[in-house]
Amino acid sequence: MAVTADFLAKVKMALRVSFNNLDSQITDLIEEAILDLTATADIKPFTTSDADALQTGAVISYVSWKWFNEDRYFTAYNDMKEKMALSGAYRSVMIDEE
Repeated sequence: MAVTADFLAKVKMALRVSFNNLDSQITDLIEEAILDLTATADIKPFTTSDADALQTGAVISYVSWKWFNEDRYFTAYNDMKEKMALSGAYRSVMIDEE
């Protein structure tokens, strides 16, 4: 999966990183976040070019958690992941509700 330059710039801004020598490491964390969302919460796969605000926020929270090793970011990430998992707009598997 390719991470767009615009999405990478948003994440770098959130991390307060201005130099480019860490782009590869940050890109890997972005891809890891998207894979975690789709694999652990049955969320539809998405790309960085079509990510909405909730998806972007979740990815930024995940990367921030990995980058800063602070639990508050993990809590925020899990909250957003749960919201997406419960929303029909993001679910990859639809459950028949009677």
